[in-house]
Amino acid sequence: MKSPIVRILATAISVLLLGGQASAAEKTLAASTSGPSSTETRTAHRSTYPFRGEVESADASSIVLAKKDGTRKVAVSADSLIERDGKPIPATEVKPGDYVRGLVRKNDAGSEVLVKASAGAKPEKGTSRKAKKSA
Repeated sequence: MKSPIVRILATAISVLLLGGQASAAEKTLAASTSGPSSTETRTAHRSTYPFRGEVESADASSIVLAKKDGTRKVAVSADSLIERDGKPIPATEVKPGDYVRGLVRKNDAGSEVLVKASAGAKPEKGTSRKAKKSA
């Protein structure tokens, strides 16, 4: 990686020699050394995001989570991975009352699709990672 002074000198020399037209190599260098533009940064999104909750109902195609203000439906696809105690299980083995946590993504239609989840008992209060680290 060239220092800023070297880039400035290279640009100044090209301006003098080429009459103000920077070479393609310098444009490429400038583009590769600068970070993403503010527009690129704002439009970049994570492809997956976390979810968690208590199961209200489940079947082979979806899991419905109970929420304070209603329900949240998460679709289950053929690529979805659901585990219990570290072992893969089908969505039909997820039962009402189970606590699930994992990752979902939005499909083209805007619906949430399960990527990976773990089902089991709800963790007890005070057993968070932060509490374990401080102990």
